[in-house]
Amino acid sequence: MTRNTFLDYTKGILILLVCIGHAIQVVLYHEERYWNEALFKAIYMFHMPLFMAISGYLSYPGIQRSTLATFIIGKASSYLLPILVWATLFCSCSLLLTAHPSFTSLPEAILHEAVGSYWFLWALFGSLLITMTVQKIGQGFVILSLLAFGAVLLLPEKGTLYLFKYTLPFFQAGYLIAAYGVPSAIKKHPGLSLIIVALPSVICYLAWNENSYIYLTQMTLIPGNAYNIIFRYVASLIVSVFFILLFFQIHPRTPEGIKRVLITFGRDSIFIYLLQEYVFLAVAEGFQRHPIPFVHESIGAALGVGLGLVVAPLCWLAGTIIARSQLARRLLFGSVK
Repeated sequence: MTRNTFLDYTKGILILLVCIGHAIQVVLYHEERYWNEALFKAIYMFHMPLFMAISGYLSYPGIQRSTLATFIIGKASSYLLPILVWATLFCSCSLLLTAHPSFTSLPEAILHEAVGSYWFLWALFGSLLITMTVQKIGQGFVILSLLAFGAVLLLPEKGTLYLFKYTLPFFQAGYLIAAYGVPSAIKKHPGLSLIIVALPSVICYLAWNENSYIYLTQMTLIPGNAYNIIFRYVASLIVSVFFILLFFQIHPRTPEGIKRVLITFGRDSIFIYLLQEYVFLAVAEGFQRHPIPFVHESIGAALGVGLGLVVAPLCWLAGTIIARSQLARRLLFGSVK
């Protein structure tokens, strides 16, 4: 099947936004009180929901042609094996750097790191597993998907499960679009659709506050949090639609050199996603030891953007070099291609 280069292009932009968002946290706010920074807010309203929707869309052919057992084994190798390997490497290196390492605590540390980190890969694996299971039942896919989503919402708030609850319906939406097609009105009039959704997106942006972030209020089903949950879903959906339509408009107008770079980053986004986590851990540690003086918000945001645009290609380059080894590619990035 021919790759959808527009979706690779979009994923390339999104993974750059991941790096820019993390850079803003480190450069401008030193990991504190960054929730209301203008660019950070714009990024975090949609980038991971849209990433999940694209993942759902792209999963459709594989789910359709695979058996349940083959699919689960394959995806466990693609997502869970790298989680375990990275957690083992990270915890082992951290332990060796301590003054008095105690290796008896290593298995527990690895388990904690594997379960608590890499939430996107866990959410992606869970979404794939649920969608595949519902699809293989074969009847009432939409109703069963809604029921599965409702069941996930009722799960207790443990670890990073709240992030799975937040992103699952976006994955399901992407899968349904792949199954049933883009709504005809949007397909025929993408420019007009962009204009129509622009004003609601601005309203959502202005209404978004600290309580809207999934990281702060999570998904606890209590009356006081109901508005946050509902608004978060609605705002993320509207803004995701706005940006995918915007990217569709600018895609053909993007210079070919830049387009090729973005498509490459999108195709190999797993390299950047996994490696940038460790780069920013090191950068954050450096800024904690030697904090930069306060700078104006706009200057700090520009520094964050600059750092993000440097980190992303460096992580891609490092990942490309590592992935030349088929074994390393399988263990660290979940692929042998």
